[in-house]
Amino acid sequence: MPIARLRHEPYLIEIHAGEDLAAVDWPSAADSGSFDVHAFQTREFLALWMDTIGAARRSQGLLVTVSDGDGAVCRFAFAREARWGLQILRFMDGGVADYGAPIIRRGYQFEADVFHRLWQSILRALPRIDAVDLRKVPPTVLGTPNPLAHLALRVSGDRGTFIAPGPDLDAYIKDPARRGQARQAASKLGQLQRRGAVTIDFDPPSAALPAILDFTFRQKSAQYVATIGLDVLELPGQRAFFTGLAERSQAKALRTVATATIDGQLAATHLGYLCGNHLYYILPSLDRARFGKTSIGSALLLEVLRHVARSGDGIVDLGCGAERWKDAWITGSFPLSTHLSARTAAGLAYCAAFRLRERLHRQEPAGRQHRNEGGRRG
Repeated sequence: MPIARLRHEPYLIEIHAGEDLAAVDWPSAADSGSFDVHAFQTREFLALWMDTIGAARRSQGLLVTVSDGDGAVCRFAFAREARWGLQILRFMDGGVADYGAPIIRRGYQFEADVFHRLWQSILRALPRIDAVDLRKVPPTVLGTPNPLAHLALRVSGDRGTFIAPGPDLDAYIKDPARRGQARQAASKLGQLQRRGAVTIDFDPPSAALPAILDFTFRQKSAQYVATIGLDVLELPGQRAFFTGLAERSQAKALRTVATATIDGQLAATHLGYLCGNHLYYILPSLDRARFGKTSIGSALLLEVLRHVARSGDGIVDLGCGAERWKDAWITGSFPLSTHLSARTAAGLAYCAAFRLRERLHRQEPAGRQHRNEGGRRG
């Protein structure tokens, strides 16, 4: 049963508890049907998030479905979180999602005034909230206009980044825009392959996943501490989330794993998400101490691209963040925005504090800024 149901002609708004994913036929990473959806809003991702990060943050999951006579038009997955005595409405993120967006019927477009009125009805149907704090909002959802773009948005410093290699990977590698990085990675990988020293695996057996996960955690934690002074994996629920992603059978449709070994030793790994023709490059790791000079991390990314390029229209999404290494690889990017609005007087104070923190953050030296952005991956 829905928590709330509200008619807003010509739409029906239904609010369900987060636990009702299966009951409301929420789109899956394995089959999104006629919807455009990022991996971060799929059934598998949300179920895993609520069991781990959501539980650690004591979040209340809220599933919003907006339907017309032909069925669901768009869906929103929100987390209602208590912060400083206030109730804040957010996307389910906590450092493991790159884009905050709805699921939307492919090609559907809302008129601005129509969506404004619909949005107010959605907010009225939700349990009490003091402020809405939606971050990393992209302008489209895989090409379909994002209706949240009709709200008051502030462009953030983050951008979404992606690689569309096309079916001819050699042309991508030789493109001058790659600045020689992909060509160098291909050359070093070729040297290792001629020695018979390297093995790339895109489907490691289940029995190998715990060791791969242990390697990933150790190398990634060391990298985070060395670069930003904070182990992002210690944020509430993160280790449990990625452990579940690697080991739960229910997450198999969402999970993608790749490994590179040199002379039989694990050298680099990638643990990420898969949804449709998009592979989300989420948690790459590299044993820099032993294999940093081999460019095996770049070589693994190149082989992931080769794997994706076989479909002709595959995309490797590098997500948000301004890490400079991405510049030599990406073929496109787009701005990400924040929507911040108050619903109560207490919410006004929350919004004012957020904007003040944002202004102070922009004035900090770059090193300090990165320390405050612990949710970013690189």
